[in-house]
Amino acid sequence: MRAGELMYFTPAELIVMMELADGGAYSMIRWDAQPDDIGLVQALASLFQRGLILREGDRLALSAKGRPFSGMKQAGSALLLSAMPSGRVVVCYVGKDAIWLVEPVDEVLTQRFRLQQIERAAIRDWLTEAEFLEFPLLHDADAAELSRLFEDELSEPSGSVHLRLERYVNGGPLLCTYEVTEGWGGRLVTRRDDQGCAAEIYTDEALSRMLTECFGEEPI
Repeated sequence: MRAGELMYFTPAELIVMMELADGGAYSMIRWDAQPDDIGLVQALASLFQRGLILREGDRLALSAKGRPFSGMKQAGSALLLSAMPSGRVVVCYVGKDAIWLVEPVDEVLTQRFRLQQIERAAIRDWLTEAEFLEFPLLHDADAAELSRLFEDELSEPSGSVHLRLERYVNGGPLLCTYEVTEGWGGRLVTRRDDQGCAAEIYTDEALSRMLTECFGEEPI
């Protein structure tokens, strides 16, 4: 799968592809109703026709075209992005060499999911272009005085949430939650895990720290 290429799947097709992929437990985007047996049979037929699965002896397997699903299933972490107030949701599978995005697509009669692959270096631009984030106007050096002025708010952050990012072990527990919020003193980045909560002014460097922890080892 090339960066920028788009592929579409029904919920049943998504389940079949992930179940046939190599790997262990995996996180999956949530939806209201699970596919029934008829839906799964229809998904198998559709995936055969699209050349995404094939027979290998007495078993089914992913074709070369469907192998990104093995990368998704073997990814070390999965991120759930939720934008407010739109309710837009995306699941990101963060692999060693690539990031895959799975997003529900609004359709009248059929629920579908859009899959795309993105390069790690492009994730910041994608988040701003997709309107999950606004580009920070401040740098850490600019925010030093603001941090002193809004010390109380930073110690007990609140305000309306623009973006929530939940980072999970793929197929496992929640590791941490980031929120970008609008407080009365300005926009904040808040990180919560089982060790507690920490907030800072929404600066270019704060955004980079958040994205680096969530999407990769190199600064973003």
